[in-house]
Amino acid sequence: MNDNDYKKIADLVEKRVNKAFKPVQEDLTILKKDLNVVKQDLNVVKQDLEEVKDIQENRVLPSVTYIEKNIKAYKDSYQINNANAKKLEKRVEVLEANADIFPPPEHVLAEVS
Repeated sequence: MNDNDYKKIADLVEKRVNKAFKPVQEDLTILKKDLNVVKQDLNVVKQDLEEVKDIQENRVLPSVTYIEKNIKAYKDSYQINNANAKKLEKRVEVLEANADIFPPPEHVLAEVS
């Protein structure tokens, strides 16, 4: 065997290897294109998520915090008013008992827990 034979064998092996790997290279090219599409879609989703996060932090969260504070204030007021109503009811019941007054059921405070 001489150098020319080695060169022919090398060329033949190279051609067969290239031929064998050509479908793999084509598939790899397609996968790269698909991956780029996925990256672009992911960037769009990422931007949308950032917008949603911004809206949540700058618009929704302050509103929810404000509503929570108001609800807590109303809850505290309700508890105070409920306690005061019960105190008044006890006082009125004593007066009604002393005066032999029997109020109709719709005028008696309902129990709320």
